[in-house]
Amino acid sequence: MRKLPLVPLLTVLLAAGCGLPQSYYLTPPATPTVWAGPTRPYFEVISTTANSEPEFRGFELYYKCYRIGELIQSSFGETSRESDLLSAQFRPVCSQSDPSPSARGVPLIPIDIPDRGKSFTITVDFNSPLEATYKYTGPGTSNSVSVGVLRYVSDGAGACKTFDSIEFLATDIDISRIFAEAQAQSDPEFYIAMYAMSYGKQDLATTIWSSPVYLGYIRIWW
Repeated sequence: MRKLPLVPLLTVLLAAGCGLPQSYYLTPPATPTVWAGPTRPYFEVISTTANSEPEFRGFELYYKCYRIGELIQSSFGETSRESDLLSAQFRPVCSQSDPSPSARGVPLIPIDIPDRGKSFTITVDFNSPLEATYKYTGPGTSNSVSVGVLRYVSDGAGACKTFDSIEFLATDIDISRIFAEAQAQSDPEFYIAMYAMSYGKQDLATTIWSSPVYLGYIRIWW
């Protein structure tokens, strides 16, 4: 009988073994009972008791600009990941505390350790896009959190742009694909869809996410 070389055989055994590092994903936020919409301009990120993994750190938001008539809710499922959102041209939302897209901090919405594993709702309020904010009161304390949210686009001076319509320009990477059509049709509106994901660190080093959760869409007027 022909003997297999020792090194390839060991390689096969190691590859088939159960001792290799396994991919790990976090529990996503809950699906909102009611999605955001043109007459309901705020998104809800719902933390649950399942968001209690030691790896969990907080939530990330991703947005994309759409024209009317496009399919706004993309078909992201439980096996979808952050890379799928990026491939579909979604962009991360920035925090008002981040001076520029290049200095963007993660997670966008950090959750304090005493509040992890508790159920509460974080409201991302777009009633005034210029001052769009995420807001919540941590269940472990009476402290209210209110932080402005910005686009992952530079204003040319290194700062992130707001979601105010006057700051959307034809050259902006998040609006350029639909800007020309909107201008040609003299259409004064477009839409922004948003997804949320849980964010964390595996073994204190490897970045991990949950699957994305659809939050709805809002209308922006030019």
